Amino acid sequence: MTISDNAESQMLALFRMLVVVVVISVLAASLLYFAHQRQQDASEVALKLRAQLWRERLPLLQQQWGMQHKPTNWIIDGYPLQMQPSGWPLITKKEDCLVLWKIILAEEPKPLVQKVVQEAHGCRYETETAVLDYDFQQQLVQFSAIGN
Repeated sequence: MTISDNAESQMLALFRMLVVVVVISVLAASLLYFAHQRQQDASEVALKLRAQLWRERLPLLQQQWGMQHKPTNWIIDGYPLQMQPSGWPLITKKEDCLVLWKIILAEEPKPLVQKVVQEAHGCRYETETAVLDYDFQQQLVQFSAIGN
């Protein structure tokens, strides 16, 4: 075997190794992309289920409030909550949004929710691909998917 044959053999081996590394990198990147997509889909479904639970549990909370003679400033499960005469919890600061989530769903918003925003008439709970809006003035809880 001559030096040029040896160099060609080494170049061929290096080229093969480079091709293998590129193929594995592409496969790994594809796997990570699809795993991230599935995680976003799962978060969206989880928030949608929370919206349904919210719609089911809010009337129960309102009924409990009514049975306690409709106090304006109500302590429930150790959390303070201001109530409107309509029976919808009033939101005056971001902490109220966190408290309301904990009372209604009996869990912390995180890690599911990435962002909690106090709005003029309620709260917005956001994931990467979905939003749950609570509006005490319009008396609605609404789920929306955000297009990717």
